[in-house]
Amino acid sequence: MALVQRFMELDDWPASRKVVLLMEIVLPAQAVMSVIVYATSAASDILDRELFGRWILLGVVVLVVPLILSLLAVRAGAEGRWLPYLLPLLYGTWITLGMYGFGLWSTWFACAYPLVVMIWAIWLGGAVGWFGVFCCIAGITLVEILQATGVLRYAPFMVDRGIDAQHSGGWIASSGVAQLGFFLISYALVVVVLSARKLQEAQLAQAHHRLDESNHAIRRYIPTQVAEAILAGDSEIVQLLARRKLTICFSDLVGFTDMTDQLEPEDLSFVLNEYFTEMTAIADRYDGTVDELAGDAILTFFGAPRITDDRDHAVRAVQMARDMQAALGLLNSRWHDAGLDVALDARTGINTGVATIGNFGSEGRTKYAALGRSVNLAARLQTECPPGRILVSHATWLLAGSQVECSPYGELQLKGIQRPVLAYLVE
Repeated sequence: MALVQRFMELDDWPASRKVVLLMEIVLPAQAVMSVIVYATSAASDILDRELFGRWILLGVVVLVVPLILSLLAVRAGAEGRWLPYLLPLLYGTWITLGMYGFGLWSTWFACAYPLVVMIWAIWLGGAVGWFGVFCCIAGITLVEILQATGVLRYAPFMVDRGIDAQHSGGWIASSGVAQLGFFLISYALVVVVLSARKLQEAQLAQAHHRLDESNHAIRRYIPTQVAEAILAGDSEIVQLLARRKLTICFSDLVGFTDMTDQLEPEDLSFVLNEYFTEMTAIADRYDGTVDELAGDAILTFFGAPRITDDRDHAVRAVQMARDMQAALGLLNSRWHDAGLDVALDARTGINTGVATIGNFGSEGRTKYAALGRSVNLAARLQTECPPGRILVSHATWLLAGSQVECSPYGELQLKGIQRPVLAYLVE
């Protein structure tokens, strides 16, 4: 898998870098092979070693040229899209010369050429592969025409001229058709593989696009932290019920019910959507979990599913609430400039305490939420808070009071809470 991943990374390289890497592998290998082949041919009495040696040397040259040009392109930061096509043109011509020198219808290069073309297609792209096929067929056709017309001699590398018997219609028909069929079938398999890979890449890109759209939609319906935990594979964090100390912030608009009677439904929807958009953006900035958007109320808590420490949770909750109050003032000005008779205030209650956190609901539909007395206390503080202010409990003040200026508000007897609650106004 590591090798496959590495190949996928190399596949995204510029064409010039691909050619450099290919030549850095092929050139040394061919140079060593050329020396060995030429040395072993010393005792041969059927080869014209002078022509054979020139052809071997030419094979090294046709690899050096693309390497130098590609290095220059890499140094200049150029893509070099034309460089891959230079290989079939030069190296393909060299292979064709080898086939011509040994005899078109007897040489092993008839099998080597398809292999080389397949490497070009896989490494440099299908278009380069097709260009290699064209160079092969065009080169062989040209050589055969020149041989048939007497311009070129058949198999000039061979001293034994008994090989001329191969250059006959029957031999060409039996050997040439087989070679051409092998070539086309070999490359057809590569085309199928490349086409399948291209189709898979297109399907994968489409799947990624759909996944991105789904992720965006998920984040609109559930808290951002919960969505990120699920998408990261940490769904157990939000599935299990737990008792955890949270700081809960409950905010509600003052006079919203009266405003619903004054505004048209379209204007009401516009105001409410802008309000929630701005408030949730602020909550996300402070890494708060927006648990509920109900009517005109917002319930946000700190301490789940992401945890830092209790003091940090309380301080961020109060700072978030202050930014929300300031943002509401700017929204009122914006709505007024838009011709809407809207002037909203928000009451905010904040409490710190232990709550049950996790998924609640049915087998087929659940909701990540916080439940318990601490959540109810934050909601009750909100109802007692003066419009445009923030009211925090004594537990929150103990944690955040050293960093946020507060003034005593007194003891409050809240509905559903047995004991009086000491509260503080955030200045």
